[in-house]
Amino acid sequence: MSIVSNINNAISAPDSSGGSVAAQIKAVMKQIQVVTKKIQQISSQEDLTVKQKQEMAQLYETQLKLLETQLAQLLKQQAQKDAPADTKSADESKKSADDGKIDVYV
Repeated sequence: MSIVSNINNAISAPDSSGGSVAAQIKAVMKQIQVVTKKIQQISSQEDLTVKQKQEMAQLYETQLKLLETQLAQLLKQQAQKDAPADTKSADESKKSADDGKIDVYV
């Protein structure tokens, strides 16, 4: 089995089809920890050549970048999900504060 298929089998993408955004964020963060640990362990694998270690490190780094991108997207999605509620309550506060007031210009 090739190094590439070993890495692909070891790292699976989180299921983004279901679950809350918070659960997806947690899953991606866990995967980032796993990949980071695997990167750190590459140098201690004595059965691999230097070239194989470099290839594995490069593949893990690519996977790590993809996970970080996915995490950023999920965090942005979570922020957008939370923002409308904050904006709405601020608008409601302003509206209720303006009730009963009349602007008079002379």
